Amino acid sequence: MTRVLIDIPTNTLSQFDDMAAEEKISRAALVRLAIHAFIEKNKKTKINDVFGILKTQKIDGLTLEKTLRSEW
Repeated sequence: MTRVLIDIPTNTLSQFDDMAAEEKISRAALVRLAIHAFIEKNKKTKINDVFGILKTQKIDGLTLEKTLRSEW
């Protein structure tokens, strides 16, 4: 693991420490959890995650596209 030095406002750090105490985990563990949650929430969809998404549909892609565009 790599160490990282960051500046956190005193009030925020105090709240963070309270949360860590409630969860009974270290401040460092809570930072790791927070970073992981942020990454999961904000990660971009990759092409491989959606490629072939329509293969289980009974409608072909072109028909679906025309149906969706007709709603515009």
